[in-house]
Amino acid sequence: MKWVTCAGLVLIGGCLHPKPMAPGAESTADRIVITQEMIERSGGLTAWDVLKKEAPQLTYRENAHGQPSRLERRGQSSMVLNDAPMVYEDGTRLTDFRSLQQIMASTLRRIEILNAIEGTTRYGTDAEGGVILLFTKNNTGN
Repeated sequence: MKWVTCAGLVLIGGCLHPKPMAPGAESTADRIVITQEMIERSGGLTAWDVLKKEAPQLTYRENAHGQPSRLERRGQSSMVLNDAPMVYEDGTRLTDFRSLQQIMASTLRRIEILNAIEGTTRYGTDAEGGVILLFTKNNTGN
C-alpha cells in the first residue's frame, strides 16, 4: 500500500490484480481483448507483431533495425508522464515493453489491454499509460 499525505489528507492507494475476462468476452471501453483466434489470424510471429495488427489504439515505433523503440497510447500525451503501458505476462511484470518482441505469438492464449483509468485503478500510478496483460497457453490459472 502507498500512503500519501496531501494538504492534510491521507490517501491510500493499492494494487489489485484484475480478474481476467472470460474467453470470448467482448471488449469494453476499459479493456480490449485479443483472443487466441485473433492472435492466430493476425499472422504475427511475436506479441509485438500481434499488437501492431490488432491494437490500433496504441502507437508503435521501431528503430532502423526493426526493433521496438517506443510504445504509447494514441492521443494527447504529456512530457511528464511515461506513456508506455506496463506489461504483465501471466501476472509477472516485465521490465520493458521491448520484451514483447521476445514472446512468441504461438505461446499466447489471450492479450488484454487496460486503458489508463483501469490500469491506474488496478496497478497504481505507474500504469498511467495503461496495462498490457499477456496470458500464455502454459498458464492454467487464467
